[in-house]
Amino acid sequence: MEEVIYISSESEEEEVMRGYKEDKDDATLFVQSEWLPPELIDLTDQSFASLKQIYPRRDDCSVLEVTDLRKSNTGNANFKDEDEEGCLVAEPICRQHLSLVSCVMEEDYPEGIVQLLSDFIQPRHFPPVNITTHLLRAIFLDPTSTPFLAMEAFNLLMKTQRYHPVDKSNVPWDWELIKSVMKEQDEGSVSLRIDIRSMFLQYVLQCLEDDFKVNSQSLQQSLTKKMLSCGHQTFGQVREVITWMVNAAKESLNQEDSNKKDKHLKVVLSLQRMLSLALEVDKNPCFNSDKLAEALFVTLTRICSCRKKRLLVLNTVDSKLLKCKLLKLLLDETCFQKTHLPLSTDLIIHYLRSSMLPSDPCVKLTTIIILE
Repeated sequence: MEEVIYISSESEEEEVMRGYKEDKDDATLFVQSEWLPPELIDLTDQSFASLKQIYPRRDDCSVLEVTDLRKSNTGNANFKDEDEEGCLVAEPICRQHLSLVSCVMEEDYPEGIVQLLSDFIQPRHFPPVNITTHLLRAIFLDPTSTPFLAMEAFNLLMKTQRYHPVDKSNVPWDWELIKSVMKEQDEGSVSLRIDIRSMFLQYVLQCLEDDFKVNSQSLQQSLTKKMLSCGHQTFGQVREVITWMVNAAKESLNQEDSNKKDKHLKVVLSLQRMLSLALEVDKNPCFNSDKLAEALFVTLTRICSCRKKRLLVLNTVDSKLLKCKLLKLLLDETCFQKTHLPLSTDLIIHYLRSSMLPSDPCVKLTTIIILE
């Protein structure tokens, strides 16, 4: 038999690179070859042309048709990846993948960014804070993003939080961003949809709750302490949470559409949970519950006199201690015989005997409208 000898003058890296240059239309090869050194990366206009086919621009199509897009897990953020098995040390996404994501960000292809990150973010690999910040601010919170794209970005944010919880050093949001999302939009400006606000608060709340659990023994250095402490420097932020919660409760009762009503109610529940974290984060729940109850009472008296709206706020309070303190202040206001009894059965009996609830102003207004 004749012997055939194959002689190659190319190294393995040169051979792979030559094959890639011969078929630049296949961007998947470049994405998968994460072991290539940085000097072999060759992103040209032709390779971006192939990316345009894989990740279409948002204004090129009304419905995304990405070839290998994973099925959207809408409605929840429960992700199960095969890489989840085993306890492995997480490390940043490799430089080659980050270079590709950065280039797609420069080309302003949000759909491509979401698709790439859905492949790159795994239990063993986490994105840098600038990538997560771009995903949150420039894609998820962009009013022009389609509902599908916003949901994909939200799922990615929750997936990242599940695998790699944030702390004070790498949190992609701050209090100014929360204020800008929650504030009332001026006339003529593009406002965020209520479902985006609701999902954003869910993400922020998840970050705070995970941080609270991780730092339960050292809350002084936690993100929750920085954002929701009842101390002198940050209690103004807690007052803003109370105002947003009461306004969301009013909006929930004013909505006729059941879907929008539920979205506003989700906002109320998320903000109520934040107040519970504020009550516990300083490890002084009795003192904090008094401050929070007083702030809630003042806000309810000032902007929410309707009994139905007050009941909604009371029924959604997450902390039982805070609910008792708030109810005590509301009943004290209607009691013609003041007392200094502590929270007890005797105090309940006293309120039953000496409290007189005023008429509901909302009922009066309804009666006037009917008579007219």
